[in-house]
Amino acid sequence: MKASHLIATVALSLSSFAVADQLDDILEAGVIRVGTTGDYKPFSFYDGEIYSGYDVDVAQYLGEQLGVKVEFVPTTWKGLLDGLKEDKYDIAMGGITRRMQRQLNAEQTQGYMVFGKCFLVAKGNAGKYDTLEKVNTPSVRVGVNIGGTNEKFAEANLPNATFTKFENNLDVPKAVAAGDVDVMVTETPEGFFYEVTDAKLEASRCDDPFTRSQFGYLIPKGEQGLLNAVNFAIDEMKLKGIETELMQKNQLVAEPKFEVVLVAADGNKVALIQAVKDATGLSLIESKTVVEQLPKVLKENMAKGDAEKMAAALKEAGATIEIKPVQ
Repeated sequence: MKASHLIATVALSLSSFAVADQLDDILEAGVIRVGTTGDYKPFSFYDGEIYSGYDVDVAQYLGEQLGVKVEFVPTTWKGLLDGLKEDKYDIAMGGITRRMQRQLNAEQTQGYMVFGKCFLVAKGNAGKYDTLEKVNTPSVRVGVNIGGTNEKFAEANLPNATFTKFENNLDVPKAVAAGDVDVMVTETPEGFFYEVTDAKLEASRCDDPFTRSQFGYLIPKGEQGLLNAVNFAIDEMKLKGIETELMQKNQLVAEPKFEVVLVAADGNKVALIQAVKDATGLSLIESKTVVEQLPKVLKENMAKGDAEKMAAALKEAGATIEIKPVQ
């Protein structure tokens, strides 16, 4: 065989193994398609007009890093993997638990946030439903969303309970609040979120969950370039503190609290006493006592922005102020 024919044959053989790179396609199209259910607060929520939540913010950050627009594509828990395989979206995001079955059918990014399975119940019922044994009985009505790991956990651990299954995960907390079901199988971030935002609901066992897992994002099988890019973006978020900022924004972790300390009083004492009164709500006499007993903590457990505003007002009156994190 002539050398030219051999080279042509080898080139043709290699080309038959060439696979389109999804990352290149994303960059060329100028858009990354993000599949998300939009029903899992505080990770992914669709209100009929816009998407919001932690993973929605991460998707926007990823788009910025890649220099492309973000297009959100609605999907379901049951159809997460099918959507990837059918090329409906480039990545699935939104409170998705990392597990082996998903790894066998897709690429999973590095994990983020350790969490576990727990219960969401009506206010005052946390003690009533705080073990698997108490819930695993026909008299207890358990609500789960279809197609997710909550459903699998419930079926494996609560086989004797009476199940009500929901297509939309957002409907399950509503059913608990309305008294239509007794227990929602959920995960610690979602349980804490609803306990804080809905006075009718309470988390049970979220401080001591039944399992331990991490969330991650799903990418089509074999797309190593895209997987590397997403993992790099996650590393950058952690390195720069962006991950923590977004978690605080979406109530996944508590915001740090600060205290304002009046260290020294310079300048016009009368003006400073008035400034302390205005900033703290103390009486004039109490404010005068504060100014005469330095250093003095003026206020504790403040958000950073509020602490900075108070400090700025007092500094204008001649005070020396320190803002310290509350341990």
